Amino acid sequence: MMPTESEQIRSIAGYILKNNCRLIASAAPNTAAHVKDSALRAFTDASVMIRNAAQQVIIALLGVLEPRNWPEALSMLIQALDSPDSIAQEVWF
Repeated sequence: MMPTESEQIRSIAGYILKNNCRLIASAAPNTAAHVKDSALRAFTDASVMIRNAAQQVIIALLGVLEPRNWPEALSMLIQALDSPDSIAQEVWF
């Protein structure tokens, strides 16, 4: 995450990451963990633009990693769907 950058820059960075998610399978374990953690944190960002980019990154990562290999993402999905917070629910749809 780059909290000091503008929403536009952060969003573009997210979409660039999404387009390169296929490389996560060959990344170092600590790099993959950082990318996954950052995507999940961005998913809860106050900015709709950032949340939308994070959603696309998470979907792409799940496509590469398969859901069984990223249980934290599935757990977050379930929490979001059960949340009374409409913003949390909205991002997953």
